[in-house]
Amino acid sequence: MGILRRILGVFVMLAGIVGLLLSGAGLVGLWMAKPALATSMESTIATLTNSIDVSKRTLVITYDALGATATSVGDAGHDRHNGRRDAARDHPGQ
Repeated sequence: MGILRRILGVFVMLAGIVGLLLSGAGLVGLWMAKPALATSMESTIATLTNSIDVSKRTLVITYDALGATATSVGDAGHDRHNGRRDAARDHPGQ
């Protein structure tokens, strides 16, 4: 049982050392890639901001067009209703 504990202890120590080395390598790699990551993030954020601005302008145009359509339909219905009233006044027998 004692030899098994020693083998497992050495294995856990080696795994810990390998983990620390991998963590250090990851930090060094991240530090080296930082400029490229920053540039990529700035580009992505600029594209996202541009897309939001375009969407906002599109929604404003759509809202204005919808308002104009509603007004146009409302005016057409009002004119049609007045037209019937005028026709009834001009031709009382119908």
